[in-house]
Amino acid sequence: MSVLLDSVILIDHFNDQGDATAYLQSVHGDAFISVVTRAEGPEGSCRLCP
Repeated sequence: MSVLLDSVILIDHFNDQGDATAYLQSVHGDAFISVVTRAEGPEGSCRLCP
């Protein structure tokens, strides 16, 4: 099953929220980042940028 990641889960991961990191690990390989989340990246954290 594919999942579309929202910026909130990525921000929580970058802020060392263990639950967010565990979730990302569980969907590794099946997750996609939306165009909106990618566009928000430069505003919040360059780590979201490709």
